[in-house]
Amino acid sequence: MTTNLPMTIATLVMTMAATSTLAAPRIDYDVDDNGLIEIVDLQDLNEIRNNTTPDTNELRGETLYGVSDGCPAEGCSGYELVNDLNFDTNGNDAFDDGDSYWNEGKGWDPIGSEGQKYVTEFHGNGHTLHNLTIRFVGLFSFSELAYLHDFNLTADIVSGSNSGGIVGMSRQSTFENLYLDVVISADKNGEDCNVNICGSETIFLNSWWLRPW
Repeated sequence: MTTNLPMTIATLVMTMAATSTLAAPRIDYDVDDNGLIEIVDLQDLNEIRNNTTPDTNELRGETLYGVSDGCPAEGCSGYELVNDLNFDTNGNDAFDDGDSYWNEGKGWDPIGSEGQKYVTEFHGNGHTLHNLTIRFVGLFSFSELAYLHDFNLTADIVSGSNSGGIVGMSRQSTFENLYLDVVISADKNGEDCNVNICGSETIFLNSWWLRPW
C-alpha cells in the first residue's frame, strides 16, 4: 500500500491548502488515483462526517462535499491525509475560543456515531495530526470493519466512558502503525465532559505504537 505521495502531488495539494482557507471545488479529489479521497486540511477532515451513504447511513469514504470527482470508475472507498494538520489553528499554543474547533469548549466533535459508523480506510501517509483537543470520545466516535493506519497523533483528552484518542468505540477494525502522544485527564467532579470542560483527577502520558490485531 502506498505510504507516500509523489512530490508533484504533495506539492499540488499543499499549494491548494495554502492558497485558500475555504474549501474550493476541486477537479480531482483522488489525484493519485488510488481510490482514497485526499484530505488536504481540517475543513476536509471535518467534512467526512457529512458524507454518509443514503442506504445505510455509514461513512464509507465514497464522497467528500457530496462529490467524488476524480475517483476511479468503481468509486473511492476511503480517505488519506496529504498534509500534517494542526488543530491549534490560531497558533498560540493554547486551546481557546480563537481555535476553529473550540466548539464552546468541547473541542473536536468526533466523526460519526453508533448510528453513523466509520466503516472504511483512513490512511495517514505518515502525517501527523497535531494538538487535537477532545472533551469526550475521540477523533472518530465509532468504527466498524475499518482500517486506520500510518499516522501520528498528539492530543489532549478529557476522558469519559468509551473514550480514546483515535476511536471511542470500535468493532472488528484494524489499527496499524499509529504513534500516539496523548495526555489523558480523568473527570474530577462527575461533570458531563460532553457539555463542560472537565477538571482533572489524574493525568498521564501515553506514547505507543499500534500494530495489527
